[in-house]
Amino acid sequence: MSEQLLKQILNQFHQLNEKLVQGLDQLNQRLGRETHQLNEKFDQLNQRLDHEIHQLNGKFDHLNQQLGREIHQLNEKFDQLNQRLDHEIHQLNGKFDHLNQQLDRETHQLNEKFDQLNQRLDHEIHQLNGKFDHLNQQLGREIHQLNERLDQVENNMATKEDVADLPLIKRAVLDASDSIKRLEEIQENQQRIIDLLSARSIQHEAELKRIK
Repeated sequence: MSEQLLKQILNQFHQLNEKLVQGLDQLNQRLGRETHQLNEKFDQLNQRLDHEIHQLNGKFDHLNQQLGREIHQLNEKFDQLNQRLDHEIHQLNGKFDHLNQQLDRETHQLNEKFDQLNQRLDHEIHQLNGKFDHLNQQLGREIHQLNERLDQVENNMATKEDVADLPLIKRAVLDASDSIKRLEEIQENQQRIIDLLSARSIQHEAELKRIK
């Protein structure tokens, strides 16, 4: 009975071994098929990846070439713009120098004219002051003479002869009064002329400073 049991156990072990071998073979075959499929898929993916990389490289090369051309064109435009800018700056500097020289000449001419005008103004003011002093002295003399005549009139007022001369005295007083008024008007006119010339001198000086 032990031998028969042992045979059954061996027989079952043998069957189990055969099933295990068959299962391993089937598993190995399945693994081989799936590995083959995975290899095919990997090859396809690798080929696709190579193709896309190749296309991307082509696009990158094309884009790089296009970028190089555009950078070259931009550099040429920049060089042209830089040259044009240098030329215009040179022209502007020339115009500025010419304008500065012209301004210096005009300023020098204005300074000379101002100096001449100032000298002329000083001369005219000096002449007017001389005339004013002369008229003032003349007015002082006439007033002094008039005061003396009035003193004489007051001293001799009681005599008939003086009474007879009263119209002449009144006439002399009126003439002296007219002379005084005329001299005062001349003085006022001279003062206005002096003020006007001084104002013009100040105005010319202010305009000259503004030009500078």
